[in-house]
Amino acid sequence: MKPIIGSFLLTAGCVLASACTTTSPSPPSEHNGLTDSTLESKPFTIGERDVLDIRVWNNPELSVVTALRPDGFVTLPLLGDIQAKGDKPSSLASEIQVKLEEFVRDPQVTVIVKEINSDEFTRRVRITGAVDSPLTVKWSEGMTVLDLVLLAGGTNDFADRSSARLVRKQADESVKFFDVDLDALIEQGDLRYNYPLYPSDIITVPELTF
Repeated sequence: MKPIIGSFLLTAGCVLASACTTTSPSPPSEHNGLTDSTLESKPFTIGERDVLDIRVWNNPELSVVTALRPDGFVTLPLLGDIQAKGDKPSSLASEIQVKLEEFVRDPQVTVIVKEINSDEFTRRVRITGAVDSPLTVKWSEGMTVLDLVLLAGGTNDFADRSSARLVRKQADESVKFFDVDLDALIEQGDLRYNYPLYPSDIITVPELTF
């Protein structure tokens, strides 16, 4: 569990930095949920060991399926080594297309990520604090707050369920904190708190203070 706790402490420490923002607590009657704009997810970028299917339309001899090398490059026919690490697939396709114009008339290039191997750690979600089994699991499309709470075995007897929080890193690297009332969600079925999760999200459940 040390990596999970360490990751959370690093994130929570950002509260003291100017890059972090916190939402003000609000009662459920005023809570409108999280919107796409407030829950902005960092776009996928190509990383080491990702397998790419690079296709040049009507030119099968120029199309390849290749894994990104540790140095961040892929090797392509005619073009040689191309830096791909950190690029979005669409950006890489555009770059290859421009370079191929020297050799091919009106090239049409697509880049498809066949296997994602680079971000096994970052594309996970975590729950920590007063739950039966704090854990980190691989993120899946459609996963929600309640899914992760149930996977963790629910909250324990010391949990302050009305004060849980969702911690999310924004695309600009800032961090936001959103209130999650697990009492309202679990006991009253208030689905406004059953937020969809995104890669790198953390749910924190504090203990009651006596």
